[in-house]
Amino acid sequence: MDRVIELLISLAVSFVFGYFIGKMAEKKRYDFTTWFLFGTFLALPAYLIIVMREPLPPPSQQGTMACPKCGQEITRASKLCRFCKTRIKESDRVASLELDPPEMSS
Repeated sequence: MDRVIELLISLAVSFVFGYFIGKMAEKKRYDFTTWFLFGTFLALPAYLIIVMREPLPPPSQQGTMACPKCGQEITRASKLCRFCKTRIKESDRVASLELDPPEMSS
């Protein structure tokens, strides 16, 4: 009976480590489930790896812009907003490109 309790406590501790490592990974935009499993079975290596990894960059917004009328996100190639049906002028597309910050390369 003592052996079963030790096993259950070990499993609980492993799941707790896995959860916290998964949450750390999620904050850096990595998949929670993958890192939860990695952290559950290999807590110390998983912790060291996720601490040293750089966060993933945010999803690219290069192909999108805000509609000048309703503000919804649409593709830059759109000629008509799919939300408010406003015609998108070429000057609006060019203006949205000028507002975007330049891409940082590492």
